[in-house]
Amino acid sequence: MSSAPLQNLITVLNDELPRISLPPSRINPRWTFLPDSSLDSSSCSSTSNIERAVKLYAQHLTSSGLPSPTKIVPKSPKVRYVPIYESPSTETLIEYEVCLFYIPPKKSIPLHDHPDMIVYSSLLSGDLSVTQMDARNWLSFLAPPKPRVFDAEVGACLATLPRKGNLHQFETQRGCMILDVVTPGYVEGRECAYFREVGSGMVVEVTEEELGFQVKGGEIVGFEDGV
Repeated sequence: MSSAPLQNLITVLNDELPRISLPPSRINPRWTFLPDSSLDSSSCSSTSNIERAVKLYAQHLTSSGLPSPTKIVPKSPKVRYVPIYESPSTETLIEYEVCLFYIPPKKSIPLHDHPDMIVYSSLLSGDLSVTQMDARNWLSFLAPPKPRVFDAEVGACLATLPRKGNLHQFETQRGCMILDVVTPGYVEGRECAYFREVGSGMVVEVTEEELGFQVKGGEIVGFEDGV
């Protein structure tokens, strides 16, 4: 049974996501290079409504006695992923997923993309340094993206759009917990890829094995019944 705050977030997502025009999943080419205008004015309004709902749910999680990241994964060097809710797939609703990420101290989620997707992220606790890049045709090293680096604020909502800021990297010193709403969800042909900077904002695609990176599934520890 989901809590009232989670149910409120689900209601907003169900109401607003059908108004956002997202392209269909494509296996090749990887990037469709959508202009930011692909999110029209009604979509921007919907995005704002979703951001507000994400912030409210993040506040609920924080006030529910959110456990310290160091207490959840004190001995694990791996990033932990915890699913909270996954929407059913229908013809009228863009599928989405609500989840948590726990990043241990002095660890990171490497630079990665979200092809033709929107992600809403909210820092719940700890510290988080974010590196963002816009989606461009870096595979041919033309017009390399310029990275933006900033510190996220607890409770703020960061929207990752199909093009703007679609590549990002998360780093933490003390450990952190992040709430994510991902839409559409990951399916075959729409998986995230990882990248490494090779100078002057240029990046090349690399594998998780090359980065030594792995995400581990986990449970929500320290919460009362219902999130």
